[in-house]
Amino acid sequence: MVSAIPTGQAGDSVAVDYQVSGERTARAVARGDSRLVGVVLAGQGLPGPHVIDDVDAAIRAMGDRPRVYADAIFARTVEKNVGLPLAGSFDDVGVMLRLLDVAGLPATLNVPSQDQHAPVEVLRLFGELPACLRASGLDYVYAGVELPVVDSVVDMTINGMPVDVPTLDQVEAGTSACLDILRFQLADETGCGVRPDNDDDIRAFLYDRCGLPVPFHTAAGHRSVCDDALRQLVDLHPAVALVQSYRTQRHALTTCQNLRRHYCQRTGCVHGLLDPLGAATGRFSCRHPNLHGVPGVVRRAVRARSGMTLVEADISQAEYRVLAHFTHDPGLVAAFQAGDGDLHKQTMALALGKPVEAVTQDERKVGKAVNFGIVYGETEYGLSRQLGVSLAEAHSFIDGFFRGRPAVQDWIESVKQQVRRDGFVQTLSSRRRHLPAIWSSSPAAVAEAERQAVNTIIQGTAADLMKMMLARLHRCLPIDIRMLMTVHDSVLLEVPERKAVEASSIVRSAMESPLPGFTIPIRGDVHTGEDWALCK
Repeated sequence: MVSAIPTGQAGDSVAVDYQVSGERTARAVARGDSRLVGVVLAGQGLPGPHVIDDVDAAIRAMGDRPRVYADAIFARTVEKNVGLPLAGSFDDVGVMLRLLDVAGLPATLNVPSQDQHAPVEVLRLFGELPACLRASGLDYVYAGVELPVVDSVVDMTINGMPVDVPTLDQVEAGTSACLDILRFQLADETGCGVRPDNDDDIRAFLYDRCGLPVPFHTAAGHRSVCDDALRQLVDLHPAVALVQSYRTQRHALTTCQNLRRHYCQRTGCVHGLLDPLGAATGRFSCRHPNLHGVPGVVRRAVRARSGMTLVEADISQAEYRVLAHFTHDPGLVAAFQAGDGDLHKQTMALALGKPVEAVTQDERKVGKAVNFGIVYGETEYGLSRQLGVSLAEAHSFIDGFFRGRPAVQDWIESVKQQVRRDGFVQTLSSRRRHLPAIWSSSPAAVAEAERQAVNTIIQGTAADLMKMMLARLHRCLPIDIRMLMTVHDSVLLEVPERKAVEASSIVRSAMESPLPGFTIPIRGDVHTGEDWALCK
């Protein structure tokens, strides 16, 4: 149980700072790289701060007193990893500071680095920061979204991602072989020593030797050979497709190498550093390694242990449902309430002025890009880059979408007006993001701030919904079902094979239960498989 809306009264609260032998991260603790060596406490009735060696006795002596941490995920990972009693009620001044920082509100003091006086400072901040949260309307996102998800993150960090090393070896060997073949094919196709890892070589071949048109330039003024640029050139020379394939395989190989580098022999897993506030929108990030960017072929190596299977569940079209909630667009609302219909085909039917049944699969892919472009606040220029089409074509797609969904266009315009007025936007849970660039003298900076405003409300609200779902799921999972990872709108679990059906039902129920203030039905898609690649 987390604290209710924080009062900011230190009272019986005790600031707790665990001293470890190595890196002060939950990931290092889960791997066994950082071991608990002591604890420093600060609170009413406690002696001056000093390192206590008998950590178990010190923690048990506190009884049920609420705890305050500078980093609750790290602290509770320590507690759970070594079997210390967990606090029934806790707070996290680090989360308070980060919420206030993204909101552009004054947070005058940072939590100090590890020393014996850190808990005193943490307790002092806990006496001041909750009032700032309440004054800015951030108290609910703190107590109702961010604190409840902490224990989910702790479990995912400790559990890690099970990696089958022999499968990883096979994937890495196959990927390396593909790269060798692609290098040979590229040399044969170009007739010169084009190095696919060297952008200057690619640029010189495509633009100087072949005379291909330059789709756009980089910020530094160079002729771009980024993925978006190659997408627009792929039909003009066969070498372009080879470079694209090479980059895909290179990413897979790099991911294999990162998984191997971070593989923990002791646990048989890779433990990432999950950060629930890793993005300004409120989305999770994952580092060391980034387990959110594992390509499909490498996911084969994330394999359930013997007698277990993987279950992956995601909120179907989460961000598009959020768009329907905010815009009240009749077509979107009706489609989600009915629970059927292909929204990507519907979008292209609107854009092209043709019946839904006449939309082809290729046109549907464009419709999907347009839909996601809208929810990400994409401009015509950005959509043209992504699709490899002209600005005029991108304009026609977006214009067709808005003609059929005028409520969406009206809402987007209202968001832009609001951010110009206030300088910030808020998600459904009142998570706030300050966007001072909206008042810039640079039109490009203003346009980017407008895009971020739309994106923050949609992506941030989807992140809020996902965090609330994770917290609810965590509370109802049996002890033998392990939560492994969350990736954007999905969660991955490892369950006993005999419980696959039961686990799927539990996850779907947690996802589809009504969420506070959200007006659109939520559907959970659940898939199982022996490895992560099969969960689709």
